[in-house]
Amino acid sequence: MTVESNRKEDTEVTPKCYSYIRFSTLEQQKGSSLDRQLKMSEEYAREHGLELDSMRDLGLSAFKGEHRMKGALGRFLKLVKDGKIPKGSTLIVESLDRLSREQVFDALDQFRDIIRAGIRIVTLTDRMEYTKESLNANIGQLIFSLTIMSRAYEESLIKAKRLRAAWEQKREKIDKKKITARAPAWLKLSEDKTHFEIIPERAEIIRRIFQEKLAGKGTELISKELNKQTAWLPDKQKRNNTPSGWHESYIQKILRFSAVMGEYQPHTLVTDEHGVRVRKPIGNAIKGYFPAVIPENLYYLVQKLLEENKLKAGNSGGRNGRISNLFGHIAKCGYCGAPMAYIDKGPKPKGGSYLVCDTARRGLPGCKRRSINYEEFEEMILTYCRNLNPADLLPGNEERESAMKVLQGQLFTVQGRLKDLATKIRNLSDSIATTDNPAVRRILEKQLADILANQETYEADEKQIKQDIVRQSHSYDETDTQLESLRELLSFMREHTGEELAEVRRRLRVQLRGLIDRIDVYPVGTFRMTQEHVKAMLSAILDVEPDTTTDELQRQEEYLKAQIENKELRKFIIHFTGGSKRSIVPTSKEKLVLDFDRENGIIRNIFSAIDGETVTVEFKN
Repeated sequence: MTVESNRKEDTEVTPKCYSYIRFSTLEQQKGSSLDRQLKMSEEYAREHGLELDSMRDLGLSAFKGEHRMKGALGRFLKLVKDGKIPKGSTLIVESLDRLSREQVFDALDQFRDIIRAGIRIVTLTDRMEYTKESLNANIGQLIFSLTIMSRAYEESLIKAKRLRAAWEQKREKIDKKKITARAPAWLKLSEDKTHFEIIPERAEIIRRIFQEKLAGKGTELISKELNKQTAWLPDKQKRNNTPSGWHESYIQKILRFSAVMGEYQPHTLVTDEHGVRVRKPIGNAIKGYFPAVIPENLYYLVQKLLEENKLKAGNSGGRNGRISNLFGHIAKCGYCGAPMAYIDKGPKPKGGSYLVCDTARRGLPGCKRRSINYEEFEEMILTYCRNLNPADLLPGNEERESAMKVLQGQLFTVQGRLKDLATKIRNLSDSIATTDNPAVRRILEKQLADILANQETYEADEKQIKQDIVRQSHSYDETDTQLESLRELLSFMREHTGEELAEVRRRLRVQLRGLIDRIDVYPVGTFRMTQEHVKAMLSAILDVEPDTTTDELQRQEEYLKAQIENKELRKFIIHFTGGSKRSIVPTSKEKLVLDFDRENGIIRNIFSAIDGETVTVEFKN
C-alpha cells in the first residue's frame, strides 16, 4: 500500500482509486481468491481511467476485527479520519464483507465514516457504487448494504460456533483420540492417532537443557553448546526467518513449557484491551496428555530458579560461562542499599578482585568508595551460609541426591502445584460469578470444591516438608562432615581453572541464590564513625562525667578516632530466605558473632571470654 505518499500537505491532491483485498486465512492464498480480486480491481481502474493503489490484508480476520486493528485497512481508515485521503477518491472491494464481518452496528459505523469523508465505495461483484448522495437518494441501497453486513456477520458467527463445538467434541474424546497431530518437537503422533511417541534423541536434549539450567548455565551458553551437536537442531522458523539451530528464545520457551512433564493446556484466541489477538488458556491443563520427558520435581526446581533469577536479575557469569562473582545482586551496600559491584584489578600482588558500592563507584552522592577483598568475602559467606551442601557441588556428585536436595525438590513441586491451583481457583471463581445458567454453575462449583480440597492437601504437605527441611538442616549444619566438605570445595576452587571450575561455581551460585535473600556489607562497621561523632561523644562523656580527667578524655578520643574508616571493623550480615540472619566479623576471633535462627526462634550471641574460651549465649525468641 502506498497511501503514505498522500500525507503530503498539498493544497490540491488528485483523487485516487484504492483497491482493498482481504482474506482471513493464508490457505486461501493458494487458491484463486487473490488473483480474482486483483484482476477485478485492475479491470475497474482501467475502465474508469483511474490510478490504482492496492492494499492487502492477507490472513487477517474481518470477523475479529484484526484487519481494522493491525492491518492495511486500519492504516487506511486512520488516513481517512485525518483527512489525508482526498475527497472524491474511490475505494473498491470485491464485496462489502471484505471490509467487515463484525457486528452490524460496528460494520455500519465503519461504512458511514468512509462515506462521510467523501470517498466512494464500489463493490465489484455487483458494480454497486455507494456515496453520500446515492444513499440519501435511495434508502433501499442503505437497506441492501445493511442486509449484506448482517449476513456476513451471521455467516462468520455460525462458522465460529461450529468450529468451537468441533473442538469441544475433540476435548471430550481426548482419552480416545488426540485433539491434534501438532505436538512438541520432541514427540510425534502415533499412526493410530491415539497417543504420542517420544523421539529419544530429542527428549535427551530436553533433559540436558533442564539439567544445565539447574546447574546454573545461562540460555546463551546452553544454546551455543547445543549448536555444536548434530542430534537435533530445530528447523528454520518461517515466521521470523531465523536460521536452523538453537536460539535463546526457544530454550526459554521450553524451560517454561509444562508439556515437558506431560501437560496440555488448551488455548483460545481473544482480543485484549489493546486490540491485540492473544492466546488465553481455556479450562484446566490436562495431565498425562503427552508422555513426560522431565519429572515434576525437576520442572518445578527450574521454575523456582527462573523466578529467583528474575528477582535477582543481572549478568554475573551464567550467560557466557564466567562466574567471577557469586553474589551479583545479592551483596548490598549496608549504608545506602546499592548493589556491591565486582571490580577485577588484574593479577596479584598489585591487582586483585574487590567489591565496591555501585553508588560510590559511579561517583554519585550518598556513599563513599570503600573496597572489600572479594576472596575473603567469598570464603566467609560460604563458611557461614546455613544449609549449604558443599558435597553436592564437587565434580562427580552432579547426580547425587542428598536428603536436603530431595526435600527441596519436593517442596518446590508442591509450591508449584499450589500456584497452579490458585490460578484455577481464580478462573473458576470468575466463571461462577459471570454465569447465569444454574446447571453450569453447579458443575463449576463442584470443580471448585474439588480444587479447594486439593489445595488443603498440598498446603498440609508443604507444611510437613518445611518441618522436615528444618530438622534436616540442623542434623548436619556445621558438623565435622559438613566442614570437611566445605574445605574440599574451597580447596578445589583454589586449585582448578577453566570449564571444570566454572561448572562448580555455576552450581554454587544457584544454591546461594536459593538460600540467601541478601547480604549487607559494612566495610567500616555498622556504625560509620566520623570526626563529628567523635566530638559529640566526647561532649556527652563530659556531660555524664564532668570530673573525667584530661588523660582519660584523651584516651577516649584516641579510641574513637581509631574507629574512623577502620576496615578492621568490617561486618557482613547474611539475610537468609527463611528469615534467619547471621553476622560475620572477619577480623574477630569468633567470626560468627550473631546467629538468629528464625525457624526455631533462637538467638545466639557468640564471643570470646577473657580466658580465650568461646562463649555462646542463647535466647529463646
